[in-house]
Amino acid sequence: YFPEFNRILLKVLPMYNKFRAPSVILVIPVFLLNLLAMLSLQRLWSGGQMGKGAGEREAPTGGGSEQETFWMKYKKGVYLIAGVFAVLLYLYVSFDYTTAGERQLQQQINAAGGEVATYGQSFLKGLREDRQALFLHSLERSLFFIAVVVVLAGFYIKGKVHSWIFLGLTGLLAFIDIMGIDVQYLNSDNYKDAAEAPVIPTPSAADKQVLQDTGTYRVLDLRPGLGTALTYGAGSAWWHHSVGGYNPAKLSIYQDLIDHQLGNYPQCKPVIDMLNTKYILQRGEGGGDTVLVNEGALGAAWFVRGVRFEQDARAVMNALTGFDPKDTAIVPDKDRREASVDAQPDSGGQIQLISHDNDEIVYRTDSRTRQFAVFSEVYYDRGWKVYLDGGDGADRGTELPIVRTNYVLRGVSVPAGRHTIRMVFHPASYYMGQRVQRIAGVMLVLLLLGGVVADINKKM
Repeated sequence: YFPEFNRILLKVLPMYNKFRAPSVILVIPVFLLNLLAMLSLQRLWSGGQMGKGAGEREAPTGGGSEQETFWMKYKKGVYLIAGVFAVLLYLYVSFDYTTAGERQLQQQINAAGGEVATYGQSFLKGLREDRQALFLHSLERSLFFIAVVVVLAGFYIKGKVHSWIFLGLTGLLAFIDIMGIDVQYLNSDNYKDAAEAPVIPTPSAADKQVLQDTGTYRVLDLRPGLGTALTYGAGSAWWHHSVGGYNPAKLSIYQDLIDHQLGNYPQCKPVIDMLNTKYILQRGEGGGDTVLVNEGALGAAWFVRGVRFEQDARAVMNALTGFDPKDTAIVPDKDRREASVDAQPDSGGQIQLISHDNDEIVYRTDSRTRQFAVFSEVYYDRGWKVYLDGGDGADRGTELPIVRTNYVLRGVSVPAGRHTIRMVFHPASYYMGQRVQRIAGVMLVLLLLGGVVADINKKM
């Protein structure tokens, strides 16, 4: 979180700007330090011993000069570790364990005086003491494990400890070290009896009324306020398919829709309708909940009479204000070829939702002319595919292009006739990653087997 450093990394380090938070990069030094530890352990293991190794093997011919050199290098490493701990100890005694914001708060508390100052000073003092204690505990703990392994490795190099004892004790210490930290995050307190499990919230009368409708629709829950409904809608999403979703982290195009359209509620009726928002929950005047039924909700999918083309995404967003989503679809001009529709569409054409799963949605269509269908599903081009008249096997049918429609929805140009349309989520990156993972797993097993065979042949 050091901005002067992180800004440079964001610009020059590949993929660094894809992290959710800068702290994610901590996985890289953790991996590298463990790799370095394994290489160091291997070097100690293969470096030999200076004398007769606890009944293991004789010292090399020539007075052990190579081993003496190895011992000198080992001592330099120990001195380096001691220097690191000296720096950490200096930091421990020199830090004031207070942030700049807390120093400003301290000044405000002192100016307030009285009980406020007493309580505030006690709180900040406790905060500093906790931070200092955490630092000291971590320093002592690390020093203990490192000191034990340093002594153990020294005995091994001097030939006073058998190699397997050295390796076994080092592994045991590593296990204790790891588990000592792991149990702080996952322990018996994380497992609870069914009686202690979180209580499922009780639906209100309004929630129960809406839940009686078993169809496909979305709900705009305004009871916690518009901002909360569109941003932190987890409570509403427990019972309903919420317009605001269940997580504040949203696709950028949907966040755009919230910022430029839904945030202007109720002056966004076309957008409410195209999102298939059938119910709107509000607080009544007497404190109870009221359920408003939106008769303009357009359902899961529909055919439009015509397609309107706009120059770019901003123009499409602006055009959503005041248009009729039932009759018109708004598409960027660059997708004009994929959004073809007959000049005189079949007014009796029908499109019906058959099934809706997380990874597959099935529709049936019937029309005498080519029609443009709008689906009340958020557009996402990194995995969703549309197939015409395909099956579940290898023959999926003819793939049709998905057109970004009404800024956030999906649109497909459907040929005349009776057809089955299948939307399938099949991200290429995921399945390619699976194949790479399997290949890498096989290669790892082969390498391990090869290493075992090579080691056996070497000893024979």
